[in-house]
Amino acid sequence: VSEGDDKPVKYPKAFVKTDLVVLNKTDMLRYSDFNIDFFSSKVRELNPPVIIIPVSCKTGDNLKSWTEWIKKLLKSK
Repeated sequence: VSEGDDKPVKYPKAFVKTDLVVLNKTDMLRYSDFNIDFFSSKVRELNPPVIIIPVSCKTGDNLKSWTEWIKKLLKSK
């Protein structure tokens, strides 16, 4: 969040082949002009099936979704 919502536009290669995007610092959204809808739409233009998990490591918001994704990945290996 603190780095800006334009990262998919500036660095598309970072988003094209990934399975998961973890968007951290969502607790800071109210203090920034980061547009999560814009960010998500640009990521999905590059990689439609990608999973985007917004989290806040500071508050713990949505960390369970992230850890569940990791557990599922480990079980599939």
